[in-house]
Amino acid sequence: MLNLDDAHAAAREAGTGWRLPTLDELGSLVVPDCTPAALDARIFPDVTDLGDGIPYWSDTATSIAEPLKMHYYLDFSDGSVDIHTTGFPLAVRLVRDGVSP
Repeated sequence: MLNLDDAHAAAREAGTGWRLPTLDELGSLVVPDCTPAALDARIFPDVTDLGDGIPYWSDTATSIAEPLKMHYYLDFSDGSVDIHTTGFPLAVRLVRDGVSP
């Protein structure tokens, strides 16, 4: 659970190429028929409800003007999208481009 600034810092600390996913990238992981989370538990076995859903930060900002600094997040408990202030701690899943397992 990190606020958005700390999530960006964690991505930098993780090394070259690591970053927060966009909202579209997070949305591509949603599997509507999976329960209790809208993710395939075989691929993401460590995703659990944090007491108020399964919210993960995206790196997609809203168009809401300063001083609120709102960003989108995706709740993997049901695949819904919402916004929150960047200082609020949410879960983080980092991604990298062009890296094969």
